Amino acid sequence: MRQGAELEITGAFDEDTRQAVQAFQSDRDMKADGIVGEETREKLGE
Repeated sequence: MRQGAELEITGAFDEDTRQAVQAFQSDRDMKADGIVGEETREKLGE
């Protein structure tokens, strides 16, 4: 997720989570598909 995203921790990958992932990806010029694939996982770890 985008650092600083305001999300309630639910344990579910819901619509709010998908949108946060898409914003994170878009902010980093990645394909903003909302899927946490290998590239997204690597960027989250930076």
